[in-house]
Amino acid sequence: MWSLCMAVALLPLGVADAKGKAAHDMQGGTATVVLPSFESLDPQVGFSTINGEAEWNVYTPLLTVAHANGVAGTQVIPGLAIGLPKVTNRGKTYTLKLRKGLRFSNGQAVKASDFAFTVERALKLNWGGDSFLISDIKGALAYQSGKASSVSGITTNNATGRITIRLIQADSAFADILTFTGLGLVPSTTPMTAESTKLPAGVGAYVIKNVVPNQSFTLVKNPRFARFDLPGIPVGHLNEIQASVDTNPLTAEQDVLNNRIDVLDPNFAISPSLISTLQTQASGRYRSVPTEGVQYIFFNTKIAPFNHKSARVAVTEAFDRGAITRIEAGFLRPGCFVLPEEFPGRSTQPCPYGKVSAAPQVAKARALIQAAHLTGSPVTVWTQAASPYDAMGAYYVSVLDGIGFKATLKTISPAIYYPTTANPTLNIQTGLAAYYADYPDPTTFYHLLDARSITPTFSPNRDQLDDPKVQATLMRLGGQSLTPSVIAQWQKLDEYVAKQAYWLVMGYPKDPELFSNRIDVKETIFNQKYLSDWSSWQLVRR
Repeated sequence: MWSLCMAVALLPLGVADAKGKAAHDMQGGTATVVLPSFESLDPQVGFSTINGEAEWNVYTPLLTVAHANGVAGTQVIPGLAIGLPKVTNRGKTYTLKLRKGLRFSNGQAVKASDFAFTVERALKLNWGGDSFLISDIKGALAYQSGKASSVSGITTNNATGRITIRLIQADSAFADILTFTGLGLVPSTTPMTAESTKLPAGVGAYVIKNVVPNQSFTLVKNPRFARFDLPGIPVGHLNEIQASVDTNPLTAEQDVLNNRIDVLDPNFAISPSLISTLQTQASGRYRSVPTEGVQYIFFNTKIAPFNHKSARVAVTEAFDRGAITRIEAGFLRPGCFVLPEEFPGRSTQPCPYGKVSAAPQVAKARALIQAAHLTGSPVTVWTQAASPYDAMGAYYVSVLDGIGFKATLKTISPAIYYPTTANPTLNIQTGLAAYYADYPDPTTFYHLLDARSITPTFSPNRDQLDDPKVQATLMRLGGQSLTPSVIAQWQKLDEYVAKQAYWLVMGYPKDPELFSNRIDVKETIFNQKYLSDWSSWQLVRR
């Protein structure tokens, strides 16, 4: 899932039991959280880690992931479905059954057909994760393109609650895809338009209210939810969570450090000047550890100059990953492969260009640009208008200028950065991005380089890459279980992509968590997919 900003902590904190209760829990009260930004909170529109944190507790899909720390938090569990899907037809048919007696937050009864409607709404509104649906579900593309009036691969029975999903081909990760909050059910009466303030009803512990786009919103306890008693899905401790945006990381961090705000969202990047203070004055409520994410520079391979391999290689050779690590105050582990460290399928070979520990090869890079007759080519670098991403973009511009390009920096609001840079009609040449694993399979990252992800308005494949070798490998490996043989083939693909320099991988982020002294930190949960688990927050007993 896209990170609007980059910066996670996976420590052995509290884990909710089957009914969402933790030992010594404290019920009620209000807490505040500060965010660097947020996209549309309409579940079938936004697709980012910040949105996911809030929506996870508002829009429950048929399947979800466990509210737990570490690897346990990647476990797929039933959500609104009675159990895990029955998989037949050699992995191409998934059958689920909706729980009885469910109601949306507005009181409407939940029907099996609401799932089909939710998928169709996600496709029509160009949800950021729609490429997963298009590549997997029969008829999804035909429906999105207007060639069909429904998604032919989904059939439902409201009387029995049965939901059947037919896939184009087997995909062992499809159950993980069903856990996206964008597939959290909404009523079939929901408008087929993106809603910015009056959001669709959902089934979850909370309801989102009082939305001021990119400024603030509030999560309020859903009084209907607890009675459903969904195993493994918490009802939440707090009565209300008030979220607000502060685009200045330093003031946001100071507010939490000084207990004026309760939670710093982990999508913030910690200001270097505050690290020592946090370590000494907030040691019991501040922490930082690695995530399964990647921070990278994309190159549009369809237009000049990065349709030339020499241009991509030259930038990679001249780029100093150590400089970015310093800008990020150590919240980045340098690397060069698409897949993060210890992720299944990650290459075990050394970096082909721009060795992590070696000095930048500026002269070599300049010679490559000259030989390709690209000296003086204009390049616009896109990044977010927020710290430290503006500084990272400025450094990238200096690298481009230093090897012979004529570079300029383009900064835009974090709230619109990912949707904007995913618009292929803008012909964006290059920019900075980050992505977090949605499930423990290489396809979660490689859909960003899959030609099937290129869509007219929102293209996760910002490189506009359509490499026959990459496509053949993805078609062959996609959906296969991760046996040693399959993992070895993913490693070969990881090496090939690095050798083609399709991305300049800067490294793998670490994210911070910072709480006020009002929050019971030992009971908080940090989930690998949805980061900070808002349902685990509770006030300290006084």
